[in-house]
Amino acid sequence: MATKNAKQQIPLEVVVLSHQEVLDIISEILIERLGVTGPEVTEEATLIDDLGAESVDAVDIAFTLDERLHLNKGTAVLMLFAGHMRAMTVGDLCVGLERLLKEAGRLATI
Repeated sequence: MATKNAKQQIPLEVVVLSHQEVLDIISEILIERLGVTGPEVTEEATLIDDLGAESVDAVDIAFTLDERLHLNKGTAVLMLFAGHMRAMTVGDLCVGLERLLKEAGRLATI
């Protein structure tokens, strides 16, 4: 017997995210993992110079993003950092994640 307050389970493959929702998830994770404040996390902020990330943080951030976004593409998310983490901005990370979400049919195009 279902209760009135029971939430309907929506299959993850149906969840479609907007640019702002992807950015919000990235911001939450960076605040959580790097100990920065919300106002510091802008699309223009660089992960290393502005937010203080270290290269070892890339693995933790990548797999946390993969888990929260339900991508099941951990290595692909980690590869977003490869070779250019020093210059990578929050916006760059968002664009890369949106590409992976689009491939999975889970990026809103509105």
